[in-house]
Amino acid sequence: QFEIWKTLLAAGFSAQKIIFIPKSVDEDTLDAYRNGLRRILEDKNFEEAASVQLGRYSHHLDAQARRLKDLAIGVSAQQRREIGLWLITDALPTWTSGAE
Repeated sequence: QFEIWKTLLAAGFSAQKIIFIPKSVDEDTLDAYRNGLRRILEDKNFEEAASVQLGRYSHHLDAQARRLKDLAIGVSAQQRREIGLWLITDALPTWTSGAE
């Protein structure tokens, strides 16, 4: 259950704003993206504006971002079944069961 919780948290929060770059892009272009993102994240004006709009949270690049992406999409078949069961039982609001 903890593994499922981590997966849902990553998918629903930490990894929901990932920028995907095509695998076919050349190394110079990839470096330009990385350097541009690093400059944006180091900019205090961006940090202040982003925190007003989105709240304060950590930003991740490279290996950290890949780890979050892998966690968010790495749901096993067993975990999918458990999530589905949870969604159709415990997660349903009480009004759907006819209870007053």
